[in-house]
Amino acid sequence: MFRNRVGTLVIGIAGLVGAGCTAAEPYRGDPQNFRTGSSGGAGGTDAMNVGGGAGGTAGSDSPDGDIGGMSGSGGVGGTGGETIGSGGSVGSGGAIGTGGNVGSGGAVGTGGSVGSGGAVGTGGSVGSGGTGTGGAVTVDGCQQSLWSLSVNTLCDTPACTGIPASQEAPPYAIDGNSSTRYTTGRPQGSAGAESVILKFPHTVTISGVHLVTSSIGDGPSSYRLQYSTDGTNFSVFNPPVSGRGADDLLISFPAKTLKSLQILQTGSKTYNWWSIHEMTTVGCTN
Repeated sequence: MFRNRVGTLVIGIAGLVGAGCTAAEPYRGDPQNFRTGSSGGAGGTDAMNVGGGAGGTAGSDSPDGDIGGMSGSGGVGGTGGETIGSGGSVGSGGAIGTGGNVGSGGAVGTGGSVGSGGAVGTGGSVGSGGTGTGGAVTVDGCQQSLWSLSVNTLCDTPACTGIPASQEAPPYAIDGNSSTRYTTGRPQGSAGAESVILKFPHTVTISGVHLVTSSIGDGPSSYRLQYSTDGTNFSVFNPPVSGRGADDLLISFPAKTLKSLQILQTGSKTYNWWSIHEMTTVGCTN
């Protein structure tokens, strides 16, 4: 005998922030064939605050299994620490002729906290919402492009008129190009001891410095080195690092941790300027 069976299917509404809905009451038919869907899963916790809320309640099945289970309600949406946590999704109803399926739980709230060094932290995994962690920013102090060079003598004499910047300005002594240079534009020692200070982005450990000029005779007449651990106050090496200069000058010393290295040209020459086409370090480590 055909019996008319009607079940009322109520779709669970997606959980909005702060509120969720429960499924409507189904038609009461033959109790032997009622099947009940399971409860929705719990939402995760956000990295900073509460993420998705609890999943919706399970939908009840319709009589005799001819119509699928009722849809569970969506979970309650949480409030994220940095952003609003996602609300629970709509519970899935049972397939036709089967019992109710489990309603889906609330989604995990997004947005980990900002980690140190400016890197964005990663949010917690689904269901756990662990604390976000930020990666520290790493700077290679031995990378030449991050160095800077300050000098006490610029090429500002009449003899420097018309010389392009790439042949006289300080940055060109550390640009990785041996065809450019820094120069004083005056005979060595004519205005006192010339000085250049090589500055690193942070403290590094080095065991030497290499100065090269391709202008014959423009290497330092003599030199003395000093170092600074804070970039401001300089100390003499112990034992002192000094000596006669050369156009291709490699200066070695016991490994020293420092933030700045000062090279003084302490001699004099009648005609030659002090020029540096390229300056590099020896044994640099961070």
